[in-house]
Amino acid sequence: MHEICLVRFAAVAALISAITAGIAAAADPAPSGPVIDEVAEAGIYCPGRDAEELGPKFFARVEQDCLGNSSCRVSPLDIATEAELVAAKCTRFFVQFSCLGGALTELESQSLKDVLTPSCM
Repeated sequence: MHEICLVRFAAVAALISAITAGIAAAADPAPSGPVIDEVAEAGIYCPGRDAEELGPKFFARVEQDCLGNSSCRVSPLDIATEAELVAAKCTRFFVQFSCLGGALTELESQSLKDVLTPSCM
């Protein structure tokens, strides 16, 4: 009797696992079409030493959010507060990327509050 219950429990657990995997796959579909395969440059225009700290953090965040996706949204407010950016005298930011090894595309903001949308669509 216990063996039958264990087999049924294992079957139910496998079914729940398969359903959960299917729901996760449906919720996060793979991009269709070209994707961002390289972030050549991404940075924040800040004078002095603050750029040395903020630039690499921003670049890493852009890579994390954009690589492998057909589009993404980036802002320096993802890595620092507006007050920190203003105190560092930052003015604008930029992203340079490519889709499937194609030509590089550069986007540049007009202000720190902008949101850039690198896209291969």
